[in-house]
Amino acid sequence: MPYTLTVGLLWYGAALVIGIILGWLLRSTSAVRQVSRARRQERASVQQELDDLRRRSGSEEELRVERNRLRHDNDVLREQLAANRPAAGRAGDEFDVGKRAEDREGPVGDAPTAPDLAEGARLLGRRISPDDLQVINGIGPVIEGLLNGIGIGTWSELAAAEIGTLSSMLADAGSRFARHDPSSWPEQARLLHRGEWEAFLAIE
Repeated sequence: MPYTLTVGLLWYGAALVIGIILGWLLRSTSAVRQVSRARRQERASVQQELDDLRRRSGSEEELRVERNRLRHDNDVLREQLAANRPAAGRAGDEFDVGKRAEDREGPVGDAPTAPDLAEGARLLGRRISPDDLQVINGIGPVIEGLLNGIGIGTWSELAAAEIGTLSSMLADAGSRFARHDPSSWPEQARLLHRGEWEAFLAIE
């Protein structure tokens, strides 16, 4: 009887140990699977974000190219419309342009001919209108307004401006304009006024 009881206890103990070991193995296997599943989900999420960023970047680049192309096409159409206007209208416009050029004539002198804005738009990749100060590197809408406030509204006028005057204008406008360097603005304006687009791009 004691022998049978001892054997039964041993078998019971062995079964308990085996059960504990099996339970631990099953739990470890389940934990490994859960960790592996979480890693796969995390990798899939990161890959999805990367794909979204790549698609978004590609879309922005395509939009930028399309925008530049549309700007150039629009300028070409404007030039064609201007060329198709009645001769009398063109003559009147040429008289007005000549009169404005004479009124603005200053130390820099006028260009021999009007700059080819269509060619400039093609090279610069953006729409160009006559005497658009924002074409100049470093000049945005706010600074253009400051320039207009001191009587500078054309490329010719900016080309004739003193750098000291421009620096004083920026200093008077406040500390947030201190980072702007106007030293190249007159030269950029002179090149735009003369239609020297490649030289302008070299400065920009």
